[in-house]
Amino acid sequence: MSLKEQAAPSTLRSAGSSEMAAVVQDLQEFTERHSRAERREVFRLLQQPPFSPLHADLHMHVQQANVWTRTCRVASLGMLDLLKCQWPTRQQNEHLWARLESLMMRDMSLATLIGAQMGLCACAIITMGSEEQRDEFVNDIVDCKYRGCFAMTELGHGSNVRDIETTATYDVTRKEFVINTPSNSAQKFWIGGGVDAHIAVVMAQLHTRGECHGVHGFIVMMRDSDGHLHDGVRVADVGHKIGLNGVPNARIWFNNVRVPANSLLNRYGSVDEDGSYSSFVADSNLRFSLCLAELLRGRIAIICAAVSISKLSVATAIRYGLTRRQFRVGSQEETLLMDYPMHQRRLLPYLAMAYALQCACHRVQQFWNNRSEEITARMQQMKEIHVVSSGYKAIGGWFARDAIQASREACGGQGYASWNQIGPLRADFDASLTYEGDNCVLLAQTTRQIIKMYRKGLKKGKFPSDGLMFHWNGLLGGANALGLPYPSMWKETSAGVATNVDVSAMFNATLLCHPVYILSCLQAREKFYLELLSQRLTAEQGKSSHLSNTEAEDLAWNTCGSQAVECGRAFFERLALQWFIEDINKLKNKTAHALLGMVAGLFGMWLVLRDARFCGASIISAETQDKMRREFETLLGEVRVHARCLVDGLCVPENFLGPIALVADSNDKFWSYEQTLKNSTYAGRAKL
Repeated sequence: MSLKEQAAPSTLRSAGSSEMAAVVQDLQEFTERHSRAERREVFRLLQQPPFSPLHADLHMHVQQANVWTRTCRVASLGMLDLLKCQWPTRQQNEHLWARLESLMMRDMSLATLIGAQMGLCACAIITMGSEEQRDEFVNDIVDCKYRGCFAMTELGHGSNVRDIETTATYDVTRKEFVINTPSNSAQKFWIGGGVDAHIAVVMAQLHTRGECHGVHGFIVMMRDSDGHLHDGVRVADVGHKIGLNGVPNARIWFNNVRVPANSLLNRYGSVDEDGSYSSFVADSNLRFSLCLAELLRGRIAIICAAVSISKLSVATAIRYGLTRRQFRVGSQEETLLMDYPMHQRRLLPYLAMAYALQCACHRVQQFWNNRSEEITARMQQMKEIHVVSSGYKAIGGWFARDAIQASREACGGQGYASWNQIGPLRADFDASLTYEGDNCVLLAQTTRQIIKMYRKGLKKGKFPSDGLMFHWNGLLGGANALGLPYPSMWKETSAGVATNVDVSAMFNATLLCHPVYILSCLQAREKFYLELLSQRLTAEQGKSSHLSNTEAEDLAWNTCGSQAVECGRAFFERLALQWFIEDINKLKNKTAHALLGMVAGLFGMWLVLRDARFCGASIISAETQDKMRREFETLLGEVRVHARCLVDGLCVPENFLGPIALVADSNDKFWSYEQTLKNSTYAGRAKL
């Protein structure tokens, strides 16, 4: 069933309680997709000690000790043993993502430390190292017999890891590498789990025979069996942070630290005893990309975190708004917060966003799960994985940040209390906006790749039928792949919309709230930004004729960075709605299909109304924009009716929610003095 054939609003309004219960079940299956038993397993585990209860007011070092205890417990249960595999099956990958998503919803410090210990340190050895190195180290790291860390970021180099300063120089006489921190700016910084690490994968510039061969990974034992730091290794704690204080982040210096020659992770490059360097990948840039590409799992994990945190914060705020009352009209009962249009406008778009972002997250995971073991095919796949993981790390991170903030404000003063979860969520998630790549930098870099693909397709006159850019073939022909006319930017708009879309099947008998029409608006905006950015880049590059082509191109991109971010937003927001629509079309339950059709329309209209360029660039007229705004307000009211059903469909366990989501009635015994004493370590001063 397609969205052109979706159920009329009467389908929803006439649905009984038993039918709506079935709809909730369908929504939950739509949200989780796979590995539901594995998710329940993690949820049950997180309700027990040492995972529960969580306390936000503990000293940093106590939090870190607690998080390490939890990490060891997860390891002892074998829940993440799949990380020991070089090539897990598709189903194994799905189980792994499901467990990580579930952990993130409850304890970001735990998920982050697991990511540093297993997702980065162990996986770096798996993907960049030899079979002997994997056999020697990986099992012990995943089983938490060693504390491990991945040391790449430096004080002077974060996003630009290609130019990190740490050196690893081969000593041909002693057959060893010598690791050095040549300056204070070269100190390793923000290294998760590094404060107490026994072993580190250190990324450094490989020097041999007087030549630098770029960034490579080295296994460095930082401590002896008694836990003492080896000579030349210095470690300091970064200190207290805004959030994630359960993760011990380190600053690390190396002073002539010698490691055996076989410490080099040599899958993509090796050094012989005489110091000669060899690699089957001749291009140093490609070799560097291959080394880091397999670590993109960490970036995808941040997208998972954005989804989990968005769902938890929005569910808490909406559940609170469905029970909390404020102000009355005349002698009537005080009005529920969620019945105020202003409150609906604050929260319901983020509910819709959570569903859309969940679909995007599943798609990105599929890209990862479907990687080929064959190196040539995988190199091409990793390009697309880099694009989608970088794009949604940025877009998803910003969406989640805004959703958390909107939820905190919508809960009023209660949202400020740490025990209602939203504040700690906001603090813990904030790091995701900059680690694994600053979002603006990532999106600008990703847009550079998108523009290359766009120009290549224009030159050929077509785009690959099996890639991310397939829909651009419609842009070339002036009609989109969904059979709808484009908005007013295209002459084809003169075709009657009623002949292309079954208007009677829509919720409000108007094209403006239909998700497929809104998708065409987003495609039009994307085309506008692509053309605008491409033209400006050409103009800027033409101003630098005195430079080499590479230098002129780099300078042009630096000049157009802000436009690149806007273009990237347009691309990934359109893709998110497109994937959301495609997933909805697979639903067989007509009521669930109709409900999510409304949600998709709400998400799409929200994207359109947030961007002034739609009107400024004549993508839609000012009159159309005004009509869309009115339809948006109407659609908010329609979605509000089913808000609780949609929240339940997000699959957030009740015990994960803040108390305000469960006991908002101020007369409930939860708020009594006696119950407060049970929940508090301080009863107040009886005498001053």
